[in-house]
Amino acid sequence: MRSLNHPPRNRLRIASLLAAATVLLAGCAAPGAEPGGDETFTLTYVSYLGENTPIGLASQWWADEVAERSDGRISVEMYFGAALLPPDEVYAALVDGRVDVAVTAPVYYPEASPYTEVGMLPFQTKNAAASSAAMNQLAAESPELDDEWAARGLRTLTYIAPAPHVLGTQIPLESWKDLAGLNIRALGQTAMVLEGAGAQAVAVPIGELYESLQRGIVDGYGHIWFDLAASLRLVEQAQYLTDDGIGVYGMSHLLTSTALWEELPADLQAVVGEVSDEFAVTVSEFNVDTDIQACEVIQEAGTELNIWSDSEVSDYRAEVEESVIEGWRERIGDASAADEFRSRYLDAVETYEAQYSDQVPGIQRCLESLGG
Repeated sequence: MRSLNHPPRNRLRIASLLAAATVLLAGCAAPGAEPGGDETFTLTYVSYLGENTPIGLASQWWADEVAERSDGRISVEMYFGAALLPPDEVYAALVDGRVDVAVTAPVYYPEASPYTEVGMLPFQTKNAAASSAAMNQLAAESPELDDEWAARGLRTLTYIAPAPHVLGTQIPLESWKDLAGLNIRALGQTAMVLEGAGAQAVAVPIGELYESLQRGIVDGYGHIWFDLAASLRLVEQAQYLTDDGIGVYGMSHLLTSTALWEELPADLQAVVGEVSDEFAVTVSEFNVDTDIQACEVIQEAGTELNIWSDSEVSDYRAEVEESVIEGWRERIGDASAADEFRSRYLDAVETYEAQYSDQVPGIQRCLESLGG
């Protein structure tokens, strides 16, 4: 059995084999890859998320499916919740061979990945499955996304949009204007959104958020997944959850190194690619189960749920969105190219929203179950 916890190797640029959610990678092996025989591989897989989150559950599903479909030729050692290394070291660890496969989020890294950020802009969709499929379609159709990661010796196997986000606070929010003066834990572009509404964004590690709420360091937290607000028991310290319309924010991806990918035989590349293509939809399926469990915790905590009206979200968006989009255009470096790329993303999202029309945000599902 070969372990792929390897030292650095010479890395060659290879063509993108990313596929849209409906296109499998089987038969699309890297140039020069040969079919395997009896050789076996042990892969180290890390996730910055806990094993009982939707992405964590899907990660274990991925490992099990890869092992089964490869007839045991690939086995996977799993490490959840940043247990093996912190999120901001994952990219380097993939390249130098400390780990082999990872789920992580570009938001943890200062390096530019502006095209990937198209799926991280606010107010675009509340449908995680549609966002994931749109990103994977763009990755299959054009080189921008692949180029960002290939330049670092990395290869994205699939993009994974998280569940729609919620805003947790210690006071009720009837309007975006109620955010003014509040200290809200926030990262990335959601920090820009909240500051545009008059809040003060505060950087607090997620593991310290419960205590920060308890001690009054922050008045709430900006934009995490509905189920995470429950599983971290944040609803005990911030008893108002609001859907402010920001929707699916952020983008995770499942990735490996180009060096490791080239080392896998063609038939095992096909297995990994096929299972990876099914990853994002599997996450969405787990979202339903974890949302139901979260709703029970939220009900026990006496948390109040609120979804802002379309008109309120429209006013909020008009106030805060343009500065976020303009900052993204600047990171792309070409406003026309940025707008064209985002237009293609939004067109794809609209198509996939129709395909995945059964997707319902957790806060909406919970309100409906409570008769709200």
